[in-house]
Amino acid sequence: MSSTSTVLSVYPEDLSITTVAGVEPADNVKTTLQLSNVSFKAVMYRLKTTAPKRYVVKPSKGVIRSNGTETIQIQLCTSLDASVKDEFRLEYAIVEDGDNVGPKYENVADILAAKGKVAKFKKDISCAVHVLEPKPSSPQTVTKRAQPRAPLSPHTPPSANTLAPLEDAAPVKAAVAAAFGAQPVIIAPQFGNETAAPLGRPVAKPEEPLQRSPVPTAGAKISEALKESVNEPPRPRLPSPPPAPVQVQKQQPIPVLYLIIAGLFVAVAALWSQL
Repeated sequence: MSSTSTVLSVYPEDLSITTVAGVEPADNVKTTLQLSNVSFKAVMYRLKTTAPKRYVVKPSKGVIRSNGTETIQIQLCTSLDASVKDEFRLEYAIVEDGDNVGPKYENVADILAAKGKVAKFKKDISCAVHVLEPKPSSPQTVTKRAQPRAPLSPHTPPSANTLAPLEDAAPVKAAVAAAFGAQPVIIAPQFGNETAAPLGRPVAKPEEPLQRSPVPTAGAKISEALKESVNEPPRPRLPSPPPAPVQVQKQQPIPVLYLIIAGLFVAVAALWSQL
């Protein structure tokens, strides 16, 4: 919201700055105040605050030409632990003919102080500084490593519960012998890598793995082809064919008729030259 008078327009009327508690403010922790001259003469101004050590105001004084605009930057320069509210006062007046303003506006404050209440204007502007609490640091998550499992033994000794059914296997053996007419095979439990042989039957030998012939690679095929080409006896060379005879065209004789016609032309030419 802006405040407009017959001399100067101020935007905004209230200022606001946001910062973090206990942290030195950066360069971007600031706000702006815009002054616009709406009169037909130049206007001098000066901006004061109730907390001069808390803010940096650039520029704090100057002269604005007719229909001109000036932007003032207000930067927070100290850290705060709680929110505060300060006041700014803007003093301005029209530059008269007898006001000798310096090139760097160093005497603007003296000229404004010398002017009376009628020729000088005042505008109070509030500035609220909102202080935010710092964000709590996120707790570090500790990841537990999975403990390695104990390796499983390839041959685990059987327990007593596993060996117990073998003692009561007599009825099963008799039924198998009656059905197949052969002595049943009793397989003893395995301990470690030892294997018990069945009773009454030979132990079957483990099958030997098939030996596969190596598959020749492309490089082996090329080397075999080169060896065969080197060991091959040289082939006899065939005789080259004789060269073809060169045919010479004979020059045909000039017909006699052409000679007679040529002689007539020569005779006519000679007679023509004598005439």
